Amino acid sequence: MEPFASVSIDALAEFTVGIASLLGFIFPQIAVTSYAKYVYKSLQRENSPKP
Repeated sequence: MEPFASVSIDALAEFTVGIASLLGFIFPQIAVTSYAKYVYKSLQRENSPKP
């Protein structure tokens, strides 16, 4: 029973690290993309001729 427990804990740790690194890789891209869209829209709004 003990080897199984240690293996499952190791697998769980690897799984958690994998998920964390995946999220750490995905979230900054989403944040940068949404921020770039926001800046682009605000620049368009400023540069657009007002009626």
